[in-house]
Amino acid sequence: MARKIKIGLDYFSHSCNLDDELEYIIALHKEVGYYVYFRLLERIYKNLGYYINWDKKNVALFSNSINVDINKINEIINDCLSEHLFNKFIHKKFNIITSKGIQERYFEAIDRRKEAEIIKEYIVLKNEYINKLNVNINWLNVDKSTQSKVDKSKEKESKDINKDKEKIRLSKIPNFEEFKNFTLEQEPKIDLKELKQKYESWKINNWKDGNDKDIKNWKSKVLSNLKFWSLTTGKNNYSSGNSAKKPYRNSDTETYTDTI
Repeated sequence: MARKIKIGLDYFSHSCNLDDELEYIIALHKEVGYYVYFRLLERIYKNLGYYINWDKKNVALFSNSINVDINKINEIINDCLSEHLFNKFIHKKFNIITSKGIQERYFEAIDRRKEAEIIKEYIVLKNEYINKLNVNINWLNVDKSTQSKVDKSKEKESKDINKDKEKIRLSKIPNFEEFKNFTLEQEPKIDLKELKQKYESWKINNWKDGNDKDIKNWKSKVLSNLKFWSLTTGKNNYSSGNSAKKPYRNSDTETYTDTI
């Protein structure tokens, strides 16, 4: 079995001279700004070494571990990004937190190791700096590592949103009594047996018409179909010698559909 490559650090160096940008964060957020910034560095160096995935889950876990409100943490991190304490471009593109300083300290700490696995797209250091290192770097592609997890997370979130929209749409389906009463108000002689069949066919099809289109406004749909439905006499409500029912153009810009 191949030896597992160590990733994180056991400790990291901390300069006594603070940058003006960090001093500004402390001026804005007082002690909690200093606390959040350095606790985040600890988390970065301890786990992945040179970056942290900044998704909802990690933000929540970080907030809970240091006992600071999640909204306050996001406010501080956004200010850090604005002050370029963290790389804004990389954060926006990959949803991670890293910086030139973080990476320099990390590579300095691991330079005596035999090898390291690094995601190439996350690196903001120049090639000249990397080439001077003694450690053997196994370069990883972002699409084969954590970025795939980000993409899957976004895909799941999108699916969840669509599911919620679908639940809302289906929650607006009327019961048959409401459907029948509205239709009878428009045409008292409508054939109730056929009306029931139409209602059930739409409902079984998750409230979609014959073209598998969502029925967004069922009342408009009834009005547009009404003239094609049978009356109690058994005849359709249009004068024609042809017994076949005619296609119609739906009023809500849907395509031609059947009237059955």
